[in-house]
Amino acid sequence: MNEQRNQTNNEEALGARSSDRPASGNIYKEYTVEETDTLADIGRKHNLSWEQIAEANRDVLDDPDFVKPGFKLKIPNIRKL
Repeated sequence: MNEQRNQTNNEEALGARSSDRPASGNIYKEYTVEETDTLADIGRKHNLSWEQIAEANRDVLDDPDFVKPGFKLKIPNIRKL
């Protein structure tokens, strides 16, 4: 059990990251906002527009220009053909 707990703590210590597990059972990845992130930065990291990120998170984002470090955002799993 300690191994599992230590692994989780080590992963959290790595900072912001995306996970491949679906957020809320939908077709989303989860991303934790870093200190200097903007929606445009996050979109570039995931090959999406800031508008796509904002739309996926309209239930938690009052203002797309304001994202706070530690926010958990949904990243839509959109495949470009």
